[in-house]
Amino acid sequence: MAEFGLWMLESSLLVLMILGIRRVFTGKICYAAVYALWLVAALRFLVPVNIIPMPFGVGTMVSDAVSSWKASETGKTEAAGVSVNDTGAVLNLKGQNALSKTAGKKNTVGSIKPQTAGNGKSTEQVGTMYPGKHTSSSWSTKLKGLPWGRICIAGWISISGIVLCFFVWSNVSLMQRLKADRRYLGQRGNVAVYGTGVLQTPCLYGMFRPVIYLPESLLDREQEKIEQMVLHEYVHYLHRDYIWAMLRILLLSVYWFDPFVWIAVSYSKKDAEMFCDETVIRLLGEDKRLAYGSLLIQIAGEQHWGDFRYSMMPMSRKGREMRRRILAISQPKKYSRWVAIPVVMVVSAAVLLTCSTGAGMAMSREKSGKAAEQRLQRENIPGSNALLMQNPGEEGWAEQLQDHLGIRLTDNPLMTGQAAGILPSEGVTDKTDPGELSEQDMTDCQKLFENYVECFTKAVNSGKTDRLKYVVSEDTEMYRQQRNLAKNYHKRGIREKAKSIEASAVRVSGEYEIQIDSKEAIKVSYADASSKIVKQSYCYTCTRQQGEWIIISMEDISR
Repeated sequence: MAEFGLWMLESSLLVLMILGIRRVFTGKICYAAVYALWLVAALRFLVPVNIIPMPFGVGTMVSDAVSSWKASETGKTEAAGVSVNDTGAVLNLKGQNALSKTAGKKNTVGSIKPQTAGNGKSTEQVGTMYPGKHTSSSWSTKLKGLPWGRICIAGWISISGIVLCFFVWSNVSLMQRLKADRRYLGQRGNVAVYGTGVLQTPCLYGMFRPVIYLPESLLDREQEKIEQMVLHEYVHYLHRDYIWAMLRILLLSVYWFDPFVWIAVSYSKKDAEMFCDETVIRLLGEDKRLAYGSLLIQIAGEQHWGDFRYSMMPMSRKGREMRRRILAISQPKKYSRWVAIPVVMVVSAAVLLTCSTGAGMAMSREKSGKAAEQRLQRENIPGSNALLMQNPGEEGWAEQLQDHLGIRLTDNPLMTGQAAGILPSEGVTDKTDPGELSEQDMTDCQKLFENYVECFTKAVNSGKTDRLKYVVSEDTEMYRQQRNLAKNYHKRGIREKAKSIEASAVRVSGEYEIQIDSKEAIKVSYADASSKIVKQSYCYTCTRQQGEWIIISMEDISR
C-alpha cells in the first residue's frame, strides 16, 4: 500500500506538471506537441510501476523522509525496550531464579513465584475471580486483524469491473441505436459516412472500424460545409483518435477514484480537437480559416454530462472550449523550432522527478547500520538482545538462554555471525602449543579464506549453498548457520558483492590450527533497491582434516 501511495503521488504530480507545461507553451509550440504531452501521462498510468532508479525522484525523497522518521521512532522504541529489559533484569537478579553471574557455572531458570495483589491473593487467583473483559473479542481487535490490503484490492477490482461494464453497455446500446437509424451517404478514404437522426453534432464513432456520422439536420447545408465536416472527422481518423478514446475509457475504468485521471482525460480531449482544427486548416488552406471557424460556431451543440461514456470524437461544443478554439483559428501563428529544446528539457525533468523511484521503493530502508545488522535477530527473537549482552563471555550462557526462551538456538538459522555472533562449535578442542606448520600452510589457509568469501556471496546471490561444504566443515555449527543465513538472505532479496578482502594477520594458534584475521568490505544490496558498503572483520579458524585445510569457526572481531 505504501508503494501504491507513492506511485499515486508521483502520477498526480506528473499530471499537474503537464498542465503547467501546457499552459506555458500553448501558442509557442504546435498543438500536435501539446497533444503529445498527454502520451507521457498515459504511459505513466498504463505502467503503474517505478521505472528509472534515480536518487532525486519525488517518491524517493518522500520514502527517505518516511524511512528516517521510522528509524527515529524505532530507535526510541528500542531505547525504551532496553530500559524496560534492564529494569526487568535488575528485578530478576534480586530473585532466586536469576541467571548465574559466576563464570563456569550452568544454572537453569526455575519457576517464578506468582506476584501477590494487595488483598494477599496471587494475581492468578485475582484474575480467576475477576476475569474482566476479553480484549481479543473487541471490535477494534477484530478490525485490526482483517487483511485490509486484500480487501482494498478486491474492492478496487470489483468497482473497476462494474465501471467498465457500464462503459461497454453504454457504447453497445448507442451503437445499436445508430445502426437502426442511419443511411449511407458515401465514402471518405476507407471510412464510411452515414447520416443519422440520433446525434446532434458530426462525430467519428466506432471501436474497431469507426465511421463518420452526420446529423440529418445538417445535411441541407452547402456542399462545401458538409465536406468540411467530413474532413474534420476524417482527420480524427487519421490521428487515430478513436483508439485514444477507447484508451481514455479504459483508464477511467481502472482509475475511477483518481481525480487527476479525469482531469487528464478532459484536457486531452480538448487538445485533440485543437490538433484536429490545426490539421484541417492546413489541408483546407489559409483562405478557408474564417469559414471553418464560422462552421464550428453554427453547429456547436450542448455537451451532455454523460458524454464521457462514449468513445466518440464530436466536432463542436459550446462554452469556453469553443471560444478557445475560435481564438486559435482566428489568430494564425508561426512556431519556432528552437522552442522544442526547452520543452523537451522540462518534460524530461518532470519524468525524472515523477518516475524515478526504484521498483519496490524504499519504505523499509534501514538508515542505521546497527539496526540493519541486528534486524534479523530482532524480528525472530524479541527480547534476546539484552540477555545476550549480559555476559556473552561466561560459560554456559547459550544453555541458559535456551532454557529461558524455551528454544534451541542451534535450530534458529538467523543466529549467525552477522546477526548475533557465531555460537561455540561442538567438538573443537582447546588450543595447544603450535606444531610444525610451514609458510605454505599459511598461504593455503589464506586462499581458503578468500574462497570462503566468494562461495558465501555466490550462495547469497543464487540461493545455492552446495559449494560451502568445500570450504567450511559440514559437522560444525558454523556451516549450518552460514548455509541457513545465505538461503535467508537470498529469500529476502539481499545480494552481496565483495569489494575488497584481505588477511590482516595469519598466525599459528594450535597444533594443525591456523587463525586468519580479515578485513572485508562487502556491498550489500537490499530488495528495496538500496545498498551500502558493510565493513567487517572476522577471525577464521582453520584446521587440517584428511590432509586438507578447512574452516571450522569464525568470530566477529570488528569491535
